[in-house]
Amino acid sequence: ERYGETEVEKWLFEVWNEPNLKAFFASSSPFEDYVRLYAETARAVKRVNPRYRVGGPATAGCAWIGEFIGAGDRDRLPVDFISTHAYGVQGFLDEFGKNREQLIPDPNSVSGDMIRTREAIRKSPMPDLPLYFTEWSSSYSSHDSYHEAAFVTTRVKQAFRHVDAMSYWTFSDIFEEGGPGPRPFHGGFGLLNVTGLKKPAFFAFRYLNMLGGTLLRCDDPHT
Repeated sequence: ERYGETEVEKWLFEVWNEPNLKAFFASSSPFEDYVRLYAETARAVKRVNPRYRVGGPATAGCAWIGEFIGAGDRDRLPVDFISTHAYGVQGFLDEFGKNREQLIPDPNSVSGDMIRTREAIRKSPMPDLPLYFTEWSSSYSSHDSYHEAAFVTTRVKQAFRHVDAMSYWTFSDIFEEGGPGPRPFHGGFGLLNVTGLKKPAFFAFRYLNMLGGTLLRCDDPHT
């Protein structure tokens, strides 16, 4: 086997992707149907190995957090972590980068969502669940300019104490949802463009990595 059992036990099994959006989950009663899907999936994963970790609801815009935990508690579902997504724009789903949504004029966008989601978990019947933001960024279609580096570093500093992981979406502009971009710079999601050129956000993460556990003092409350 390529992976030993102890290696797979490190994985997080996230059920589905953004079931609160019709583009990803066509249902007349999406929450109820998602809970049924989650229940079947989570129990199947646990039958393979009860130590495997499974969670959700993997929603767009931090939706369904309290409801999902409530359903898990009510139905005694295996829930090992909470996952959700946040972007700093209004609206949902612009995988081809055509809509060019404007950023929310709030210095606490995204990070505020993360903090509020953590608080919702603390007030729930499962207050100690880990929290993973498995997608986050400034927007769906504007990632090539210098402002993205400042956005990344600001939100990481504001939110890192409140989440267990923040997974920036995504590493490269080449990914399966929209396919390769039409131009080298088209506002794609990635830290790298289609030719492999590193964008400003890439360097933001590089310098954060170089800092390690060091937090620099700064009087600006938003940096």
